[in-house]
Amino acid sequence: MPRCCYLLLMAGASAFLTAPPATSQLPRFEDRTETAGISVVTNSGSVEKPHILESTANGVLVLDYDLDGFVDLYFASAYRLPRGSADEDERSALYRNNGNGTFSDVTLAAGVDVREYGHGGCVGDFDADADGDQDLFVGNYLEASWEEIRDARRIRRWRGKVTVMDGPRGLVESQNTFYLNSGNGTFEEATEAAGLSIGGLGYSMGVTTFDYDNDSDTDLYVANDSNANRLYSNRGDGTFEEIGTWSGTAYNADGRAQGSMGVGFGDYDGDGWFDLVVTNFAHDYYALYRNLSGQLFQDESFVARLTAPSFRPLGWGPLFFDVDHDRDLDLFFANGHIYPQVDEDPSLGETYKQHNQLLLNEEGGFLEITEQAGDGFLVREASRGAVFLDMENDGDLDIAVSNQDARPTLLENVSEHGNHWLMVDLVGADGPRQVLGGRVAATAGGVT
Repeated sequence: MPRCCYLLLMAGASAFLTAPPATSQLPRFEDRTETAGISVVTNSGSVEKPHILESTANGVLVLDYDLDGFVDLYFASAYRLPRGSADEDERSALYRNNGNGTFSDVTLAAGVDVREYGHGGCVGDFDADADGDQDLFVGNYLEASWEEIRDARRIRRWRGKVTVMDGPRGLVESQNTFYLNSGNGTFEEATEAAGLSIGGLGYSMGVTTFDYDNDSDTDLYVANDSNANRLYSNRGDGTFEEIGTWSGTAYNADGRAQGSMGVGFGDYDGDGWFDLVVTNFAHDYYALYRNLSGQLFQDESFVARLTAPSFRPLGWGPLFFDVDHDRDLDLFFANGHIYPQVDEDPSLGETYKQHNQLLLNEEGGFLEITEQAGDGFLVREASRGAVFLDMENDGDLDIAVSNQDARPTLLENVSEHGNHWLMVDLVGADGPRQVLGGRVAATAGGVT
């Protein structure tokens, strides 16, 4: 879990009942990309996207790399094909938060001028063996060279109307990899020893670490494209048991593997147990797995009113966060198709560039308010990832979104709700300073 936790406290109000709040009370976001100084264009392959890997970049990370109390942003960029290396305009970028709503490109100064085919990255809290240092899990997608990817190119008819690339079929799934931190600045490959090779072969797209059973160790969930998803339960000794099927998180309520792209976790129903949300391919709903007291999960997508708003888009970065400070977790989805060709036939009713979505948590279900959430949600891009952050430390959670072949989008939360917030910085006293796996509980207005 993150060191800095936002505890969002609502004063003198109750949860929404059967209707959404008045428009004046709805969360609102404005597009601050240009005024904030975010100018990098993150590219990914050719315009036509004939190969699967061209469709899956680009990612975004949030971190405070200079420890000044303001979170910074890193955007991962690939490059256009068939060129084999990035040129001056095709690079990943690190932006330092100036603390006043603007950012400065410090990529060169910070020594992170990466000009490779970047997809994403991870700055997270994963301590598999509870020894206080960070271990590394790498979710892999394909076991293939560029030549094999090119030669395995296949095509299909999308919904019988347009010709698109067919992937990842025809390519070999890759084994995920786990590296154990030795505590001396080196890592040891320990995938099999940790039990993470079991079920580890798949087209892995999204990974999250969380404590699903509240036993104070770090568990692991992997979202796979077209394969069963995986939940690895930490045994407490640095080894894991794969329990995806048994726990109810491998397949949706129909018993079907989905084309999963991203995963997020949070306690959306306020029962003290972390739940999961998984974004999936277009014309398939995003899956909401409710945690049943750390034993099993149940696909609550239909009950939570998530199936209808999520059926048509193609989703990537899901975020659980309290956008309006009313003490429950709302949902944000970064959306974007992988087939540019869908724009060729309007009768499909779908587009390559798509609106991102914002849904309010209302009595355990979700209500989409995208069209009422400000001009920031008028932006249409082929988005691939998202993070929330408080860029000015004003208590409102903002959103940074990575887009393909375009500038990122920085959305500032300009809501006027009158509710309160508290930020807690966790610092270890006797043990590790990072407090990996630390939990904070706060009670306000009878809600914990």
